[in-house]
Amino acid sequence: MNGRILALVLVCLWGLVSAAQAAPLTVAVKASPPFSYQQGDRWDGISVELWEKVAEKAGYEYRLRPYGSVSEMLAAVEQGQADVAIGAISVTADRERRLDFTQPMFRAGLGLPPVTKPVAG
Repeated sequence: MNGRILALVLVCLWGLVSAAQAAPLTVAVKASPPFSYQQGDRWDGISVELWEKVAEKAGYEYRLRPYGSVSEMLAAVEQGQADVAIGAISVTADRERRLDFTQPMFRAGLGLPPVTKPVAG
């Protein structure tokens, strides 16, 4: 994992939670491979591994709480039922008005195959 990305995430999360907090953080997660998925009782994936590194470096205790959809996860954060949501969460204008996001760690785009057209001659 790129150290700069991890440092950026740590800086973004610094203001989110005090390290001296007594209760463990509740981290909302949903299955969305390869970002987050369950293997038996354990959660794994790109976002889960990144969160584990952030939590370890910052000294956060946490518990993962599964949800069925991104909407449910974001609502839980808004309502104070979860402290953080991780996984494949796209940043939309509406979501950004309601919640704070870190910098994206993954950019997806629409890929179209090249179209060839005969040259008029």
